[in-house]
Amino acid sequence: MLYFLLLLNPDEDYSFKIMKLKIECIHKIQVIYILTLLTIISYILKGSLLFLLLIPLFFSISKVTHKSTSNFFYFLVLVSLFIIELSFKAHFITIFAALGIFTGELVNKKYFAFRVILYSNLLLILLCLIQYLIFSTFFQIMPPFSKVSQEFKDYLSLSLETLFQQLNHQDIPFQEMVEIKGVFNQKAILLYQLLPSSLIIFSIIYNYLNYKFLTILSKHLSYSVNPIKNYACWFFSDYIILGFLSSWLFYLIFKSYNFQILFLVILNIWYFFQFLYLIYGFSIVSFFLNKFNLPIIIKIFSFLLLFLTSGMVMFLGVFDTWFDFRKLRKITK
Repeated sequence: MLYFLLLLNPDEDYSFKIMKLKIECIHKIQVIYILTLLTIISYILKGSLLFLLLIPLFFSISKVTHKSTSNFFYFLVLVSLFIIELSFKAHFITIFAALGIFTGELVNKKYFAFRVILYSNLLLILLCLIQYLIFSTFFQIMPPFSKVSQEFKDYLSLSLETLFQQLNHQDIPFQEMVEIKGVFNQKAILLYQLLPSSLIIFSIIYNYLNYKFLTILSKHLSYSVNPIKNYACWFFSDYIILGFLSSWLFYLIFKSYNFQILFLVILNIWYFFQFLYLIYGFSIVSFFLNKFNLPIIIKIFSFLLLFLTSGMVMFLGVFDTWFDFRKLRKITK
């Protein structure tokens, strides 16, 4: 709200200008988060995002609509795709084809949407790690992870350097400039440290979209898929809160100790649970926006506004474990 008031008042004093600049910096930090995730995706998929989105869909539909096709046939297809990858360096095609076959098999067995997405996500992560190690260790056609990590770090440094050059052209006091640069440098280090959890989050989003497209296609083809539960009615098992609280506790304990690798592992686990409860919190927000039947434009504006205070939304999801704001647990019992 303060941001919009500043825009409407052209005669704002110096303190308001500084406040406005800090708000803009917060927005730029969030943009860096989004661009970083997109950079990770584009680096891994080598610019073939659309193609690799279609591969699992094609094999899932084939598996569901042609149930009588032998698994040995799919095995031969995967072997052929792996040979093509070695010849043309079209990495990860085999993985996404295997993902589509696996997802189609789970759909045939009438698994619920959550389990299909969960198991497909675990398979995707496992296959990516195995194939990456094979290509980088035995065939030397992919860079080692240390080089990928360093390139990602260099990209963040270059982005920050470009941003600082733009800020230097603005009339900003030296002390404020030092503070702004410090914030951005801290966020860049954090993004670099959170590379593993970012990849896992991307995998979850990818499998969710893949399953969502399957449910849409099922309406036009002759097969049925268990639908994804209405987002406004999502809720997690009470046991997940133990993972959030324990990872938070270990983060606070090891934050001051010099156990770099262990700290990074705990940090990534904690941020992964934060992501889960952020999604959970927005589900609660969506429930009450639907309950009051608000116009779509107000819903969009509310989500955008709450995204700027994502920490509050996350803890809304955490507290729902005990308070059950939507009373959904009573209904399911």
